[in-house]
Amino acid sequence: MDNDWLLINLKISPAKVKIYLYLESAAWHSKDSLLSYIPLLLALSLLTEIHWIKTVLVIFLTFLLFIVTSMVTSILHNHYMTLQKHKHNFLFRIIIACTLRIIVVRFAFWCGKVLSPWMSDFPITSNELDVKIYQGWINEGSDVLLNLLSPVGIFLENPFLPHNILVMLLFGNVNHLVFFSTFCSFIIFLLSAFFLAKYQSRSNESKYYPFRLVEKGLTVLLKLLGRKHYTDVLFHHQVRTDYFFQRFPILLGSLPFWLQLGLLTGLISSISSDETIFYLIISFYLLFFVFFYVDSVYTNLQGIFSLDSEGKKVVIHFMAKKNLWDVFIYKLRFFIVLTFPLFLLCDIVFTGLNLDIRIGILTIFMHTLAYLLFTILAFLPSVVSPHFNFINVEQLDDYPEKKTLQDILKFVILGIFIPCSMLPAALLVTDLISFTPFILFQWIGVSLILLLAAFIIILLIRKKLKSISGIDKLLL
Repeated sequence: MDNDWLLINLKISPAKVKIYLYLESAAWHSKDSLLSYIPLLLALSLLTEIHWIKTVLVIFLTFLLFIVTSMVTSILHNHYMTLQKHKHNFLFRIIIACTLRIIVVRFAFWCGKVLSPWMSDFPITSNELDVKIYQGWINEGSDVLLNLLSPVGIFLENPFLPHNILVMLLFGNVNHLVFFSTFCSFIIFLLSAFFLAKYQSRSNESKYYPFRLVEKGLTVLLKLLGRKHYTDVLFHHQVRTDYFFQRFPILLGSLPFWLQLGLLTGLISSISSDETIFYLIISFYLLFFVFFYVDSVYTNLQGIFSLDSEGKKVVIHFMAKKNLWDVFIYKLRFFIVLTFPLFLLCDIVFTGLNLDIRIGILTIFMHTLAYLLFTILAFLPSVVSPHFNFINVEQLDDYPEKKTLQDILKFVILGIFIPCSMLPAALLVTDLISFTPFILFQWIGVSLILLLAAFIIILLIRKKLKSISGIDKLLL
């Protein structure tokens, strides 16, 4: 819509429109970075007694670098996404996305294997704790982590990186060869992006649609959920949108999701299930794993999953004699159909490789309940404070009351609920409970809490949404 407004009112070329939109987006998103960066740099300059002119120069260069880098990145990303409309480029994108996740999970597994011997020596295994032994264990872990992260430190010390060049400018010890080489590379990079921005792509003439197989899969999964719903047509519409086309790789799981899966698998690969520390590590897998998967997918695809993502088209549902509860069920079902199969597959593979079959079945059951609860909670901000009157779907991320509720929910889940759910594992490690009560509380007890919480929240959502009987009660 911004693109159309600029073309109609300012009578400028499409290439200039792209540049203006890139600059606007970069300037808007720079505010948070600058508000945190400038005070910190000013404080450091006062402490180190650096001349104020150098400080102002570095702040200006940092802001300029941020704007230019953001603009260039936007241009490259825009053309990258445009190229995906050709079949061979789309397949290349799929291969890259899968390969990247394989690399991440393999690297995380290797890190877990390195950390596994250290974790198996965890000293808190009784009511008595020797502080010296515990401190020695902490120091050993710090050494292992430093060794793991040492390649990252070496890379960050590279003098050709922008942050190191800014530090050289600040302290007046600039390496002229490094500065000149980096400056020339930056200019070439900038010119390449400029010519790309002016280039008019003709990819729309032969647009490739890659989701026919996905649509067939949706149809099969919908039949498994019961009778064929009118939302079958809506599902097919959603997967055909540009919004979904640009963001669908997140359905493969975010990189932190695969990082966590690989790390936990590596950690427990060398630890026997007879050791209590094994179950402390598993307790991290029980709920954190589920939450980060659900949260990452929902957040990145909020424009098709959230209740208010229908926008003013919600009127169509009311014209079809439906209400907001029906829309919510349609959105919830759509989320489950797209995300649960991969989640279940990863769960079966992990539990099959690492857990006893009985505990594995209990884990999958518990994960299913946790998945359902966290999914419902992800939808909650759009239920409590829906905004159907947005202009651009990207605005759904910007409403302050929704952000506040999201932050509260994340704090309650990550800061209170999940740590409390790990309490049985902590009691087992410290020999305060035996194995049988641990299984009873950690799997059965927590599963019942998840089921009860999901049931109560669904009832409350149903009551609220069914009370909205017509479009006159919506802010359109």
